[in-house]
Amino acid sequence: LTRPPNISGGRVKTLHPAVHGGILSTKSESDIADMKNSGYDFVSDVDCNLYPFVATVSKPHVTVADAVENFDIGGVTLLSDAEINHD
Repeated sequence: LTRPPNISGGRVKTLHPAVHGGILSTKSESDIADMKNSGYDFVSDVDCNLYPFVATVSKPHVTVADAVENFDIGGVTLLSDAEINHD
């Protein structure tokens, strides 16, 4: 959808206006115009597989590094966007 390179070791993938604009935009005339002018498409469905943060930090002897690697920001943001614009 966005075709950017993965940065920060693949940690940054989904936080892009094409994705979030497509989810959060409404069918108002101004949003339709914004999406068209930006070359973005509307997103009607969101499906996320979240990182297993709770399962990871529940393990004995888990490291801070392992916990940080399983903290999902993008997936939770996508779900929040979808909830905001759910009709």
